[in-house]
Amino acid sequence: MTPPPYRLLTIVALAFLALDGVLFLVAGLVLANRLLLVVAGAFGVATGAVMLAWRRQRRLHRGIAEDRTELANHARAMRDVISGQ
Repeated sequence: MTPPPYRLLTIVALAFLALDGVLFLVAGLVLANRLLLVVAGAFGVATGAVMLAWRRQRRLHRGIAEDRTELANHARAMRDVISGQ
């Protein structure tokens, strides 16, 4: 089974943000430039925010899938009661 396309997109975005953060960090350290270090920190925060949002989204999707399964089971039970089985 192939992973959903949004998973790949999120992983690519995380990798891009993390790489940019590391490169800005290295550049800030080598050039002793505080602004580059601040930008590196901003990229680090952005990477963390995307990771947290992605985990939250996955948890919500799991909850929705469980609720749909539960609803389908209730509907099936109601049909069985109505049909007299």
